[in-house]
Amino acid sequence: MNASIVLLAVVAAPNQQLIIAGADAFRAGEHEEALVAFTKAFEALPDNSSLLWNIGRCLEELGRTDEALESFERYLELEFKDRRHIREALGKVAKLRAAKAPRSATLRVETSPPKARVFIDGEPAGRSPVLADLPAGRHQVVARLEGHVDRHTEIVANAGRPVLVSLALSPQPKAATLGEAPGRDQPPLRRWLVPAAVGAAGVVLTALSVRAFLDRGEHEDAAATARRRGGAGELTPELAEARGQDADERAEFHGALGWALAAGAAGSLGWTSWIVLR
Repeated sequence: MNASIVLLAVVAAPNQQLIIAGADAFRAGEHEEALVAFTKAFEALPDNSSLLWNIGRCLEELGRTDEALESFERYLELEFKDRRHIREALGKVAKLRAAKAPRSATLRVETSPPKARVFIDGEPAGRSPVLADLPAGRHQVVARLEGHVDRHTEIVANAGRPVLVSLALSPQPKAATLGEAPGRDQPPLRRWLVPAAVGAAGVVLTALSVRAFLDRGEHEDAAATARRRGGAGELTPELAEARGQDADERAEFHGALGWALAAGAAGSLGWTSWIVLR
């Protein structure tokens, strides 16, 4: 039979012998013997989903449909990689469940990354992969995983038919930092709060730089006045020179301060203008 059972390539020797014996028995039509062999192997390898597939196939051939359904359901809970058998198992589960509830459909939801929380029509359905019975009709499916963007999709379920939904979740985008341009999709208040604050700081720095340049001019005038009074004899030469040097130092300090404040103001206002005009 095509894709009737799965042979495992790398397992311990005793279990490998059980699997080969089970496969030989299955091909020979000895389904009860094959079931015994695969069940013993699964007891030693309880995380091996392929053995659940083999057990389900044996039970199906033996007409033990309820047990076969349970085995295929457990297989779908554990298996992530074998796309061929996942689809075939999903079809078998849908068929077996439909025999019990003819108006229902079987849905499997898997996500990448796995273990996302799944909601069907707003109700929690567990973590992916999820297997669920649904009434025929339209249904909303949402996958949610911390650090990722939610995925939404709508499905149409037909009675007795399997539905396989695969959802790839994208990581959340990084939040914009102070050095980054705020995105245009941000709320208006959040988008303009930082530029407004930086622009206001630029205005304040501009005013302070103007004040510093004015102070520099006053100190330069004071230095010139002290030296003029010394030359006119109103002050001793030593006192006039001391006052002149002190005024020169103050003028030099306020000049440097004014240029530094002006540079800060230019940067702040330039960044704000770029944000507004971009």
